[in-house]
Amino acid sequence: LGHAKGEPRKDREVVLEAVRQHGWALEYADPVLRKDPLVVMRAVRSGDFAVSVKRLAKPQNMCDEPSFMVAASCRLASPGERAPVLFTTLEWSPDRSEILCEACLLSGLQLRCALRGEASVADLAQALQHELSKEMVTKDAAYIHVQLDGLDAPLSPFECERAVAEFLQ
Repeated sequence: LGHAKGEPRKDREVVLEAVRQHGWALEYADPVLRKDPLVVMRAVRSGDFAVSVKRLAKPQNMCDEPSFMVAASCRLASPGERAPVLFTTLEWSPDRSEILCEACLLSGLQLRCALRGEASVADLAQALQHELSKEMVTKDAAYIHVQLDGLDAPLSPFECERAVAEFLQ
């Protein structure tokens, strides 16, 4: 991206792939894309984003999404990211003190976990990712897509602060 001129720096898909591979590529993106929460999150998750933050050194050049750091640290995969998809159902425990989660991968592997009633989407993602890591031979599932019954799309990292109970009402 650093050697590209003009249009590639403005192409969201090109920039997303560049920052996925090298977070520091964010500094070469069009200023509008430097404020795009998904682009910045991919840069942060690449692991070498700190170099870019030092070089940019101006908060106005960065995404100003208030819950951005929560989303970036959440275990939920962002749209288009390669990650296991967990088809998940939620229900209250009989005494309504816990939320019971059942998830299934396309491979048929089934996972179960229980969350406290006030758990957030980030807590759900962390619990499911933990259960998945115990079951998988390879431990490389850093992020997961969580598809809840009744929703059209997987949960977004930008929903990590939401209460899981909201999806049961």
